[in-house]
Amino acid sequence: MMGLPRLSARLGIVCSLVVFSAVASLAAAGGVRLHGIGASRHDFAVGKVPDPNPKLIKGCCFLPKQRDGRDRYYAVLYDERGHVDSYSMAFAPSISIQAAKRAIRGELPGDAKLVFDVKRAGCEIVQYQSRLVGRALHDDGAVDAAMYSSTTGGRFNRRTVTEIILLPGVPHDRSSGC
Repeated sequence: MMGLPRLSARLGIVCSLVVFSAVASLAAAGGVRLHGIGASRHDFAVGKVPDPNPKLIKGCCFLPKQRDGRDRYYAVLYDERGHVDSYSMAFAPSISIQAAKRAIRGELPGDAKLVFDVKRAGCEIVQYQSRLVGRALHDDGAVDAAMYSSTTGGRFNRRTVTEIILLPGVPHDRSSGC
């Protein structure tokens, strides 16, 4: 019969292996569930209300409706594996540029780092780099977010934002236009 100290030692080793295995699996999976760009169709929808309009493609648009009739999340596109590749966010009434930048940051995982912020006549573009997004989309993890203050393509007023478009970017490429 095994003595209590030997049994305790073996149980400790087994428990340590189980915990190590669980932590290693979580780390291999990224340890984080994405909820914005790069998220699975399911994870993106968590906490969002799909637009029930039967004329819309399922999974393209999520409420709440904005004052101008657009959904908060719209034009959601998925890659061939069902991960969110790009989408737009509408704000009516408009939000401040600072609130828009916080909204963008909130759509990205914690490992995302700001690469650049460039101002154009029609928009402002920020790029973030995320290893977790890169792993999910099988690319380099560059995410461009363009902020607009007009839905009609007018000049960007640098104070308010009515629309944000998030999509994969080319690392460090500042040449994209609005």
